[in-house]
Amino acid sequence: MKKISVFIAVLFISLPLFAIDIRFNSPVFSNEAPISGNVPDGLSPEDLSYEIFNDIERELRYRLSGFSANPGNLIGAFANASIFSNHGAGQYSFGTYNRFAFTIGPMVGFRLPASYLSFSDGLIGSENTAPIDHDEPAITTYAQILNAQIGINTSAFFLRDLYLGIKIGYMNMPIDIFSFNTFSIGAMANYKLLNNRNIAAGSLQWSGISIGTGFIYQNSAISVNYPLEIAIEGRSIYVDDHEVRAGVSDTKFNLDFNINTYTIPVEVMTSIRLFSFINLAAGAGLDIGFGRADLSANGTVTTDFMDLPPGIVQISPGTVSFQINGNSGPSILNPKIMAALGLVLGQVMLDIPFTYYPLNNGINFGITIGIFL
Repeated sequence: MKKISVFIAVLFISLPLFAIDIRFNSPVFSNEAPISGNVPDGLSPEDLSYEIFNDIERELRYRLSGFSANPGNLIGAFANASIFSNHGAGQYSFGTYNRFAFTIGPMVGFRLPASYLSFSDGLIGSENTAPIDHDEPAITTYAQILNAQIGINTSAFFLRDLYLGIKIGYMNMPIDIFSFNTFSIGAMANYKLLNNRNIAAGSLQWSGISIGTGFIYQNSAISVNYPLEIAIEGRSIYVDDHEVRAGVSDTKFNLDFNINTYTIPVEVMTSIRLFSFINLAAGAGLDIGFGRADLSANGTVTTDFMDLPPGIVQISPGTVSFQINGNSGPSILNPKIMAALGLVLGQVMLDIPFTYYPLNNGINFGITIGIFL
C-alpha cells in the first residue's frame, strides 16, 4: 500500500505590525492502484486538488481583507474602547461633600460607528459572505460589571477643596461565543476652583467649577470563538474515471485580544441641583491614552474527499490553517463632552453619566449609586 500526498504549500504575507500566515496541508490517501483515467481540462488530480485549496485561500483572503488592508483600525478600536470604558463610578456629578464619598456601578464603552452584526457577518458569513469592513470598524464594548471608588475630602488635613479618590473595576463574563475579562485600577484628584452658590432662594444650587485629573490602568482580555463560513464552488477529482467530490467542513476561528491601556483624564466639571433632588452635571475634557492592543487569531478549514473509488481510502483530510498577529495602540488625544442626570435622596445619589468623544467616534454610559457624607 502506498500513500499519495496531493500537495503542500505555504503562503506568508508580511504587513506592518500585522501578518497573515496561511498553510495548506494536503489530504493523504491509501491506494492499491495507480491514479489514471480521464482528467478534465488536461489537469492532473494534484492540479485539481490544488485548485480546491486555491479556492479556500482566495475565500480566506477575501473574508480577512478587512484585517490585512488596515488592521490598525480594528485593533485600535478595541484599544480606544478600553480608554472610553474605564470611567465607571465617577464622582464629578457630586460637587462637594464634607468627608468622603463612596460610589459603585457599571460602565460600558463603545467604539462607533459600525455594529457588532457587521463585524460578525464579515467573519462568520452572511448571504453575500462579505468581508470585514476595515474602514468602519465594529462596535467594541467593554462592560465593567462592577466599578467602585472611594473619595476623600482633604480639606481638614491637607489642602482645602482638594478631593482624592481610589477606584477599581472588574469584570469576568462569558457571553455566548465571547469571553470578557477586565480589570482596572486608578487614582483620581478633583480640585474646586469656584465654590457653591445658592440661587433663587435655594431652589437652585450651583456646585461651582472643578477641575479633575488622575491615572487609570486597565487590562482586558477578549476571546471570540465561532465557526468561519467558507463558501467555495465544489470541484471534482477524477481517479480511474471515477468522480471524487471535495467538500469543506469543520471550520473554526479563534480571535484573542489582550489590551493594556493607561489613561490620564483632564476634566472641567460643573453641576446644578434643582429642588435639592434633581442633579444635572456637565463638563468637557480630554483623555490622554497610551498602551497597546495585541491581536492573536488562528483558524482551520478541513476538506474531505468523498465518493472515492474502491480501493482508495482517505487516511487524513486536507486542512487549511491560518495565523494572524498584529498590534496597535489607542488614540493619544481623546477630547470628550460629559453629561449626567442624577436623583438625590438625602445623602444618596443615583447618577446616569454619559460621555461623547467627537473626534474618535466613541461614547460611554453607566449607572452610579453613591453615598456622600
